[in-house]
Amino acid sequence: MKLRAFVSDGASVMVGEKRGVERKLREKFAGTTINIHCICHRLALACGDTGNEYKFINSFEETMIGLWAFFKNSSKRLKIYIRTALNCKDFNSITKKRQKKMVKTVKKACRTRWLSLDAGVDGVYQEYPGLVKTMEEIRDTERGTSGANV
Repeated sequence: MKLRAFVSDGASVMVGEKRGVERKLREKFAGTTINIHCICHRLALACGDTGNEYKFINSFEETMIGLWAFFKNSSKRLKIYIRTALNCKDFNSITKKRQKKMVKTVKKACRTRWLSLDAGVDGVYQEYPGLVKTMEEIRDTERGTSGANV
């Protein structure tokens, strides 16, 4: 068997000095392999590292993670969100099962997940009216000014 190249995400288990996959392949194939760090993964790491330099990006990322946690940690809030988001959409002849699939849940923004901040922002953008109405309803419920049934 001839092995010419090995591409990885750069994790220590892959490129570790003593027991990494790259090291074991180099030993087995007498140093004839070319080891490459995946360009897409390098781009994701570079973008994540660049974000550390800007307070706005860090603050925005914290807000996105907080929004995700707000719904992830409470089935009651998530139920309010789904109901409210569905009411914000115009559904005439779509089944209830299909309607529930059409509401996007808030995604976790995380730099280590291949620029998942984009997926989080996209989800908030697409569901913005429903999110705003949900937050208002939860705020009013907590103040005791709304009779929301969950």
